Amino acid sequence: ELPEEKAGAFTVSGITPLFDMKKQRISQDADVFCKYGIFNSHVVSMYAASKLMNDIYTFANDMGINFRCNDASLPWGGLFFTQSARHTAGHRNGINIDVRYFNPQNKQDSYDQSYAALRILDLNEYLKLSHWASTVAAASTGDLYDKKELIFNKCKNNGSPLYPCTIATLIGDITNDKILKLCQWHKNEFESTCASGASNYAEAILRYSTWVEYNLRDLRVIKKKLSKLRMSDGSLFPISMNSVISELKKDWQRQAIERGLWPDGTPIYKMNGNTISTYRIDSCHSDLAGCALSENFKYDDVHINHIHMEY
Repeated sequence: ELPEEKAGAFTVSGITPLFDMKKQRISQDADVFCKYGIFNSHVVSMYAASKLMNDIYTFANDMGINFRCNDASLPWGGLFFTQSARHTAGHRNGINIDVRYFNPQNKQDSYDQSYAALRILDLNEYLKLSHWASTVAAASTGDLYDKKELIFNKCKNNGSPLYPCTIATLIGDITNDKILKLCQWHKNEFESTCASGASNYAEAILRYSTWVEYNLRDLRVIKKKLSKLRMSDGSLFPISMNSVISELKKDWQRQAIERGLWPDGTPIYKMNGNTISTYRIDSCHSDLAGCALSENFKYDDVHINHIHMEY
């Protein structure tokens, strides 16, 4: 059982220090807090009020939500500075903590590091595939039309049509949507056909759809406990990525997590083992209305590589 809550404060005089979550991890069990470990950033100071510790404990041990954590607060509360910048201005009294975005173990850092560079590259792979599918679907002559015919013939599959095709499918029905789905769900049949310029699209789509699914699931749980979660809408990413992606809408990340949509507005489908299933990542997306996460979410252009959680 965790100790009773002790007050955090802005001054040292007359107060009891907060609890050190790093020591709690060592003295009890590394798995009870921040189950996926602590990630390094500008500062790692993890003193917290017991109500925050209790919830982190409950999330990890009773709900299967596993955090990779970083800054909470200083031992006696108050504002701390890092390299002359107020990076941690909100972490004053033991009720705030930074966590990586949710993902399977050992994948959280790789998808958040360098301002989410891999996440953005994966989006680029998807958009290459999406552009290619749109171009092929619109083709009426030439080499691209040959591609469309090849896709149509594979789609029909000698009378046993691949989903989303049917026996009644005509070549004119080979739309952008069908091409996208065929390339995603039947990669082996279409490996040499789909988007030669997006050679890693299948792996990219799996990584990104997994990330969206994990965040949707876990954020819907923790929002019931915490009063505020601050995360990026996707509007800021490294300048070095501008040459990779120039067409992302300002809120591409919010659209993914809240509405289950790719930047081009098409649905994101959930994983099924190592393949994409034919189900959207959550039933609440069936009408494109989203999953009502926003009432206690605050979006900004800063938290692209971690989520700020607070009471």
